[in-house]
Amino acid sequence: SGANLFAGTPDGVFRSNDNGVSWAICGVPVTLVTSLAVSGTNLYAKTDGGVSLSVDDGVSWTWVRNGYRKYDGTGITLVVSGTNLFMAVPSSGVYISNDNSTTWKKVNDYYQYLNDAVYCLAVSGANLFAGTSDGVYRSKDNGDSWTEINNGWSSGKIHCLAVSGATLFAGNDHGVFRSINNGASWTAVNIGLQISVLSLAVSGTNIFAGTYGGGVFRSTDNGANWTAVNDGLTNTFVYS
Repeated sequence: SGANLFAGTPDGVFRSNDNGVSWAICGVPVTLVTSLAVSGTNLYAKTDGGVSLSVDDGVSWTWVRNGYRKYDGTGITLVVSGTNLFMAVPSSGVYISNDNSTTWKKVNDYYQYLNDAVYCLAVSGANLFAGTSDGVYRSKDNGDSWTEINNGWSSGKIHCLAVSGATLFAGNDHGVFRSINNGASWTAVNIGLQISVLSLAVSGTNIFAGTYGGGVFRSTDNGANWTAVNDGLTNTFVYS
């Protein structure tokens, strides 16, 4: 956020203003932080006790819990789309806040549209994507309704989603799948990468995949080919 880099840890939020050379713990919450999101000058932290908001780079925090169950488990994801903040809760679905997380509203009829646990979210333009225990769903109306978009692969748990330009990537136990038409169809892109993919990240023209036991893989051609890049990495289970 600006010149600051933030890290969520089991002991709270840490801040670095020198590109990660040194770190200092921020103010409260001093607790397990499972996800961070930035919207303008707002910094959101999902903790084991709810969502906290900081407007001063982590110096002070305000608890905001209204509208969803306080203890909804871990593995929760926060994403920003315009003025909306979305939260994926594996145990109960997707929530939205449009007042800086002061209040939350469940945006999906969990039993009608998303019959599966939601593990990850991604935003591409006006589209909101949800990775679930049985594939990917897309919403074009801020989560009011959802469409299953799994043409091109067998169903299964989606561990992660990532957006690179107009391309959407999804990682599951079989590798990486790519869509160039907002999820209408998918193609496996696993040359050099045939292992469970737990996390995805995009940096410029590079796409990185964190795997279950294989370390980190990198693609420089939009996912067509992958190469292991693990020099110096001592743990090959990469979750983020």
